[in-house]
Amino acid sequence: MVNTPGALIAAPDTPFNSFAELVKHAKAHPGKVTYATVGPGSIPHLTAEILAKAVKVDMVHVPYKGAAPAMQDLLASHVDLSFETSLATTMTYHAGKRIKVLAITGPNRVPVPPDVPTVAEAGYPGFGVQGWFGFFGPRGLPAAQVDKLNKAAVQAFADRAVRQRMEQLGMQPDTGSPQQFRQFLVQQDKAWADAVKGLNITLE
Repeated sequence: MVNTPGALIAAPDTPFNSFAELVKHAKAHPGKVTYATVGPGSIPHLTAEILAKAVKVDMVHVPYKGAAPAMQDLLASHVDLSFETSLATTMTYHAGKRIKVLAITGPNRVPVPPDVPTVAEAGYPGFGVQGWFGFFGPRGLPAAQVDKLNKAAVQAFADRAVRQRMEQLGMQPDTGSPQQFRQFLVQQDKAWADAVKGLNITLE
């Protein structure tokens, strides 16, 4: 139903103000830049490791037990970076000038904030990592019910007010048929499996 592109954000006291400056700083100080996530194997963790591999930098993962303590330590500059999956949260702190938004990690720019480039635009074409939400049902759900539910969902998301609200929250409506969703799931499974190969991520 929606894609949820994330953002790479930095603490207020970091010596870089753009994605290019971050990469330059990280290469000059290998193993010194730290980033917070909500835990090993989470989407923010995978996004960070995929990005580090793509731009050839060495960063230190600092896992937290939840988004709130991770954000608090970022705001206090105890860690340098965070890979956020919620643009709504990101924009709340960005509006107060308490963080720096360096790049959008999804494949496309978002309306909020419109002036922040994607990682791909910042010099790494082809990079695009984002979350998504879809509707699932139990195995064996009759095709007629699947189609009825899908039609209702598509109609709801076609409402202009709903779409505008989603975009304000940093979500990008992306409705389709059940068949398209099944194909998307197969593609996602392969894409994530290929992306994490060689990352040496250990779950706790």
